[in-house]
Amino acid sequence: MITRVYVKCPVCGKITLVRYQMGFLEEHPIRFRCGNCGISIEGKYYKHDGIKFQNGIVIINKEEKVDYVIASSGELLTDKLEKVVNFEQTIKPGPFIGAMMIMEENGYEKLKEQLLSVLDFRDKFAYSIQNINDLYFRNTHIDLLKNELRKILPIKGFPLENKLDILRAVRHVNIIPFISFMGDEFESIDNFLISKIMYILNNNIEELEKFSKYLYDDGLLYSWEKQISVMYSQMLQQLNKFIPIINLQYYNITLDQAEKDYAITTVSFEEIEQLYVNLYELIADVIPLVVGMDNILERNDFQLLKTGHPIVKKGGVPIISLDELVNIKEKGIRVNYIDGSGVFEKLIYGKLDKDVRNSIGHFNYENEDVFNQTIKFKHLKNANRTVEKSLIRICSEIWDMYLTLFSLSELIYNLKRINLNLQGIKVSKLEVMDFDLKKQTKNVNKKIGRNDPCPCGSGKKYKKCCGANK
Repeated sequence: MITRVYVKCPVCGKITLVRYQMGFLEEHPIRFRCGNCGISIEGKYYKHDGIKFQNGIVIINKEEKVDYVIASSGELLTDKLEKVVNFEQTIKPGPFIGAMMIMEENGYEKLKEQLLSVLDFRDKFAYSIQNINDLYFRNTHIDLLKNELRKILPIKGFPLENKLDILRAVRHVNIIPFISFMGDEFESIDNFLISKIMYILNNNIEELEKFSKYLYDDGLLYSWEKQISVMYSQMLQQLNKFIPIINLQYYNITLDQAEKDYAITTVSFEEIEQLYVNLYELIADVIPLVVGMDNILERNDFQLLKTGHPIVKKGGVPIISLDELVNIKEKGIRVNYIDGSGVFEKLIYGKLDKDVRNSIGHFNYENEDVFNQTIKFKHLKNANRTVEKSLIRICSEIWDMYLTLFSLSELIYNLKRINLNLQGIKVSKLEVMDFDLKKQTKNVNKKIGRNDPCPCGSGKKYKKCCGANK
């Protein structure tokens, strides 16, 4: 169903017809730019209260001339903003009909099931997860931490008898959204990490222990893990802005096609530019982790960097040790080291755009094109050298960086798990889980089948989630 809302720009008075596509979300942001003066007009959809605009003026007199038209949806990509030149532009099929023509079979239903599960989990447990992470990193009130974990995780599936049990439980509450969003890719990344780490364990356990001690003694693992948990929370709270981008996985079109033909109306560039920088900086900060693992795998020495890389000290002398890489303050120099040649490097390679990050960080870009939603980023040392990206692509890159954090956090988790294993600490015996996270009820007589949905609410099968270790 399409709802028509006429919105007057509070600055120039031009009127935009917003053709809003009703969907399944309880609420979500609405963003578009005035086609005349270019200001961002911000609103929000509420299931029970309709559409409210913070700075746009909703007009009742529909006889006034409509200057522009845009479709809007909280779940789907939409047609771009257009200047109205004929009546047919105002009665075109809405985003839903358009999406059904280019989405995979049952794609919309898959998206709906996936998102509602994650959003329900977020809305129920966001504060509990925040409390869990705060208590975990403070490491002073273990009993309180266990109490918070028990609000989410079942006793039988997640015993909390030792440090490894707690590590496993904290990790799980933080990655539930990833399990849902990544599908089979979640298992693929996990299997990849475990296989490579097991290879190192079997062939060079001494060097892995030295690397682990190095990361612990310098406080790097703690710092990275804490920063990632903060970023998880920030992204989860802003999830509604990125739903049309998440939905791209169900479209039978490329990202190039999406940015050429469609718009996103849940976010403005100003709202996410700092998020882009923060994600970039965090991933760049964690680069020594993947470099050290590649050093062990390929050169049997976590400190020894590959030769032929472009990172040099003053005087043109190349850096040769991980210590030197860690101590480099300029994140862009670290990013230059990553060329995709290392096995672990591939977790990061191609995910970071140094020029865009620097352009945003120094406000060296042109304002968003109102019709094509494109931003022109300028090179810091050469204003004639520019990179143009659409808002859709920027959002896609943010989402990719967010998912990259999952790979890095899983690597950190596995290193910490192995470190505890080497101390003789193992996961306590796991029992069959009988807890339904969504209903918060217990059924002691019901046994969870291997192919049943996991009771933790991840959306995965039990055998591929909490039952994987059984």
